[in-house]
Amino acid sequence: MFDAGQVTTDQYGAKHTPHIFIVSKTAKGNVIEYVGAIDNDPEGTKTEKTKYAEDAIAALQSNKKPAVTQTKEIGCTVKRKAKA
Repeated sequence: MFDAGQVTTDQYGAKHTPHIFIVSKTAKGNVIEYVGAIDNDPEGTKTEKTKYAEDAIAALQSNKKPAVTQTKEIGCTVKRKAKA
């Protein structure tokens, strides 16, 4: 996603890239269901991974809450443009 003006970045509080936010649309509005890392293997070297985002999506598709709702985001920090 390209976030011109970093509006969405500020609204969600994203600090790193990637920084995953999985959101459900409910009758009461949007609900953040999971926030954090994609998995526990940012270097891509582990044969056994915990796939946080994939597991959260699978749970939600089964009408369940994710077992893990937050992890530490892993990645490069979000670079900000100077505001005029």
